[in-house]
Parts: sequence; structure tokens; C-alpha cells
Amino acid sequence: MVEEIKCKCNQCKHIWHYLEEDEKLLKRQKFRTSTPCGMCNPLGGVFALKHESQRVDAFDKFNKCPKCGSGDIEKTKYHYEKKY
Repeated sequence: MVEEIKCKCNQCKHIWHYLEEDEKLLKRQKFRTSTPCGMCNPLGGVFALKHESQRVDAFDKFNKCPKCGSGDIEKTKYHYEKKY
């Protein structure tokens, strides 16, 4: 089964979709890169800050309208069988 989330902005009425797997993947990447081992490298902190800002932008994709930036969105989940 595939879970698709349909988002609708209540401000500008823009509609977009994403898969639940996309959000799970981003959360797994956040957990993996949040470990302090990257700080062993003298430039590790610089790269960690860059990746952190990219992750915040990516999470906005799931919680804010990409068109107007509003957080006033409505989410609806749809389930369907995966086609090969």
C-alpha cells in the first residue's frame, strides 16, 4: 500500500501532493546526520549547519504552502495499492 498526502492551502487554494515515504526518508536522514561524529572534522560544523538549513527547507515542503508560504494547510491522506 502507498500513502499519498494531498495538501491544500486555505489561503491561496494551491494544491500539492507528496508520499508518506518522502517524509519518513527525510526524518531518517535527519536522525542519521544529527550525530556528533561529523564534528570530528574541523569543517564538520560548517557542513552540519548547511545540511540543517536544507532539512528545515525540506520540512517546510510538508508543512507550508510552496506557493505562498502559509502554514494554514489542510491535509488529506489517500491509500492505494502500489502498481509495479
